[in-house]
Amino acid sequence: MESLPAPEGLWKIVYWESDNSPIITDFPDIDIAYEDLEQSLVEAQEFSVSSKWGWEKWFRDAIQLLHNPLPVQPFYADLIPNTFENTKVRRLLAGALKAWVFGGLGSWNDMYITDVSQGAEYQRISRNLYQSVIQALGVVTNLTASDMVAKRSTTCVTNS
Repeated sequence: MESLPAPEGLWKIVYWESDNSPIITDFPDIDIAYEDLEQSLVEAQEFSVSSKWGWEKWFRDAIQLLHNPLPVQPFYADLIPNTFENTKVRRLLAGALKAWVFGGLGSWNDMYITDVSQGAEYQRISRNLYQSVIQALGVVTNLTASDMVAKRSTTCVTNS
């Protein structure tokens, strides 16, 4: 949608809608999601180092959460019930949450790159990172839901 013509000296704003975000409907197993996320983070970290963008620590922290024996969610601590005991799922969620670098002003995807080849590489890395984060969150959601259903079924059988 384009705005009405602006009077002289004022901003003119043009809005464009883009729907190019990947949609993932079939999630892999946790090991594949874990490997994809880690690989995407390593690649983004290396690109950030070579570009001197300053995101290295953010990506390094996300990678460390993937290997932390007692992971703590960096945000939204209530996404997984306290009773959920699968550490690998907790690590995947913590790493994915920390890997979320997409958003508004000053975020990873708010970079302006003039070099065409570097811009293409950045777009590829960002797309892979986004897909792997979404994939990890989907896997975590499915595994925690399956765990809750299994616990309810066990409780119903035990209490009968």
